[in-house]
Amino acid sequence: MKLVARWWLDSEPRSWEINDHSILGSVTTNEETSLVLAPAFHDIQVNGGGGMSFTSDNLRAEDVRRVVELHQAQGTGSFFPTVITASRATMLHSLRTLREAVESNARIATACPGFHLEGPMISPEDGYRGAHPKEHARPLSIAEFDELQQASGGRICLVTLAPEVPGALELIPHLVWQGVQVALGHTKASAKVIRAAVDAGATLSTHLGNGIARQLDRHDNPIWPQLAEDRLTASIIADGHHLTADIARVLSRAKFPQLVLISDASSYAGCPAGVYQDWGSSIEVMDDHRVTLAGTPYLAGSGVFLRQCVEWASRNAISMNQAITAASVTPIELFLLPAATRWVVIDTANSTRAAISTGLLDATRVVDSVQ
Repeated sequence: MKLVARWWLDSEPRSWEINDHSILGSVTTNEETSLVLAPAFHDIQVNGGGGMSFTSDNLRAEDVRRVVELHQAQGTGSFFPTVITASRATMLHSLRTLREAVESNARIATACPGFHLEGPMISPEDGYRGAHPKEHARPLSIAEFDELQQASGGRICLVTLAPEVPGALELIPHLVWQGVQVALGHTKASAKVIRAAVDAGATLSTHLGNGIARQLDRHDNPIWPQLAEDRLTASIIADGHHLTADIARVLSRAKFPQLVLISDASSYAGCPAGVYQDWGSSIEVMDDHRVTLAGTPYLAGSGVFLRQCVEWASRNAISMNQAITAASVTPIELFLLPAATRWVVIDTANSTRAAISTGLLDATRVVDSVQ
């Protein structure tokens, strides 16, 4: 099979030889094409999809496999399953089930190279807490984290926390010592506390501009010190709902190349519009894929996949090349993951979506000229 597509780094058109979804080689060509061959995306924040949540007492290894297939069909080669604020028992069950899925299936192990713990050490206040259940927002002791890490088989590689919560500044060095990246999120911390958290080892801002109150002091708020802190990489949810185009453009200009695109895909990513029950609350999926706590303006994760965020960001905030970098190269380098070996074909002529024209391709023998 021949595929004519531009190489994402230099935009030069090439004719690619593909066999059984594997790239065998390429030659330059003068043929016109709207297709771009790019690294498969790596999403550091995926809560689930297709009606399945990674934070659930009912999670099964089979559910994990189905969510992996769902995201890979959308061009996400790998991702971090994300377990959010819940009871200790629920979080332990979720992590043990994720571990079981990874250890029993090589494909899942490749697709899920680490786990993200978002909570429970977040601000309990409305707005900052987002859709996380208030009754389970709590300080995370070193002992409880170690128990969760043991349940995961040592696979928690990212923890999102609010540094103002008692014990957080003491926990951060312990996480860093274990090789865990620390992100700041769902926080109302002052600039002083944010600086202290970064001094202690925090390296990332989780969905900057979200997980925050709707009304803020115009100067004294958690966004500016994180935006100004060069030691923090920032993740943003570029789904068209969590941030306006203007805000996404400003955040991207301030942070790129220290920018990571995430989907924050909820358990209802890919689901039809309707009202569902999850996390002890009513969750509403809108026709435009916006996901909210029913009857409130609070977003509850997103209803899209990372490919849609790449497309939206490339139309509203950054170039396509930058969007691909932020969705693949940057998170892979940040977490010291193996270089991308799977690839996607994006149709840039499609104005409504970044179409994955051929699904995931395995780069088993990509020619030297495009390495």
